[in-house]
Amino acid sequence: MFISTEVFNTNLTQRSFFNDVLIAATARDSGAVIVTENVKDFTVIARALDIRFRLPWP
Repeated sequence: MFISTEVFNTNLTQRSFFNDVLIAATARDSGAVIVTENVKDFTVIARALDIRFRLPWP
């Protein structure tokens, strides 16, 4: 069985984004702020969920 790299990478990307959504929903429900370098995904998620996220310090 051969799985192309493109399909494999797409599946990983989708899984990663889905996991980010779960993290965002959990943080929102508990009132937590997400500390992440993944600004791209969490900016998209913030359009749909009322979440707060910040870049790590420093």
